[in-house]
Amino acid sequence: MTPSPKEIRLRAGLSIERAAVAAGVTSPTLRLFEANVAAPSPTSRTKLESFYRQLASQLTANGAAEPPAAA
Repeated sequence: MTPSPKEIRLRAGLSIERAAVAAGVTSPTLRLFEANVAAPSPTSRTKLESFYRQLASQLTANGAAEPPAAA
């Protein structure tokens, strides 16, 4: 199953604020995108899709694609 954008961000250890800065969008835009509540502008959507794709790729390359096992 493909992880959601929020799951990807959390696995990377990023807060909403830090992820928004890294993606080049505002925190509210990122929140709405992750919640799938409102469609961002085409420019923001492109930035977010690229950001999450790159972040997921980095996590996979670092072996962190799966969530940590429960203790």
